[in-house]
Order: sequence, then C-alpha cells, then structure tokens
Amino acid sequence: MKSTAESSFPTCEVLLSPDEVAFWLGVEVNTLAKWRMRSSKVNLTFIKVTHQLVRYRKLDVDRFISECATTPGTPCLNVLDKTQVRTSAESPD
Repeated sequence: MKSTAESSFPTCEVLLSPDEVAFWLGVEVNTLAKWRMRSSKVNLTFIKVTHQLVRYRKLDVDRFISECATTPGTPCLNVLDKTQVRTSAESPD
C-alpha cells in the first residue's frame, strides 16, 4: 500500500523533445515546427512549455503514428512531403 506522501505525487508523463520526435517520425525538426504552425492540418498535439520550449507527450506521438498507420490518406499522411522525410540511410548517428 502506498503511503500518503507517495499517493499525493502526480504520475509523470513521458515528454519528448522535438529532436526525439523528429527522429522517431523520420522527419526534420523544421518539419515539426511547420506542422505546429499548421496545427489544424496535422493532428500531432504538442505542449508549449515556454515561448521557445516545446515538448510532445509520448502518448500523443504514439497516437499520431497509430492513426497514420491505420488510416491511409488521413491528414497526418498528406503532410509528409517526400523532401521532408529522412531515409534510414540519412538518419543521424
């Protein structure tokens, strides 16, 4: 059984940086910035911590990937321009 002190702390969600999300999606960080500006066209939720600090919940990134994989032709796939997607050979070290 948890003590009162332990149960009063909220559970933490895993937050990812734009670099981490870009790596997992295979896109450039600049592409994520463009998607944030066109948020009505791309269904990838983000958190603006400060004016310059953006984070993504892992849960939201997983949902975004799942939606793209299960619903071909959805808006999340329409924004993936071939010039913005990195190939596995171009992945950073």
